[in-house]
Amino acid sequence: MLNSDMDKMTIFKQVVAFVTVVLLLSLSSCKSFNKVIGEFSKVDLSADELLDSVAKNCLEYDNVYFKRVFVEIELDGKKQSSRANIFIQKDSSIIISFIPLMGIELYRAKLSKEGLIILDRMNRNVIRTDYKAFSDRYLIDLEYSQFESLLTNRVFTYPLNNIKLLNRYSTSYKDSIYSFSSFNKSVSRGTQSYQEINIIPGIYKPLNNVIKLPERNISFQVNYSDFVALNNNSSFPLSISIQGVRAKEYIKVNFSFSSVEVNSEQFISFSIPLSYANKTL
Repeated sequence: MLNSDMDKMTIFKQVVAFVTVVLLLSLSSCKSFNKVIGEFSKVDLSADELLDSVAKNCLEYDNVYFKRVFVEIELDGKKQSSRANIFIQKDSSIIISFIPLMGIELYRAKLSKEGLIILDRMNRNVIRTDYKAFSDRYLIDLEYSQFESLLTNRVFTYPLNNIKLLNRYSTSYKDSIYSFSSFNKSVSRGTQSYQEINIIPGIYKPLNNVIKLPERNISFQVNYSDFVALNNNSSFPLSISIQGVRAKEYIKVNFSFSSVEVNSEQFISFSIPLSYANKTL
């Protein structure tokens, strides 16, 4: 729960901080899980075979519903936490409902291909922004598909997101982990970037995804842990940790999932009340 004495502005800043790190930079109902345990022995794979294994083991879904997500945010040394529900409609939108106080929703956010909308329930405001605004401010160019892949433990590439681009990456095997790595250049900024994606043998799911922009002194990392087997035998992490660093500033966001429903009949709707005032972030 958020601290009861936190004022409204502080709560709002934490919501914006949560969405910012996502931008910086993410079946059937499963009420219980079987832990994915044991070590997977290496299988000698060519680069094409590894790419094929990763593609075949991506989570397949039309939608994903995360209930009772525990979200912890650390911004420059200050920590806050909240509960949330998250609904993802494939290739369309991510809707997040923040419910930190006594089951009362304070904010509802929608990420789509067009940008970000936040409903501020307390102040009856609707805040809008686009990805270019965040790109201009944080100097890293991401798109909606990368955010969705981040939250569904799918491989995403940078600066352009296309799993087929992995065939241009270097591959290696060290410390019992497969790795894809590449140096790229941002088309819009002309800056160099480095990406490394580590893959778990056997289940062929991302263990972490690291992006660095040395010229901008920016780094972004996503770590996945606590993998479980869903009802369709697909593996999924119950913990996602995200860290964004820019010079001396940093932000961390940790997700802990207690319920994962793939192709759920439940959903989170999103509509803007006519009485809400419009604001731009």
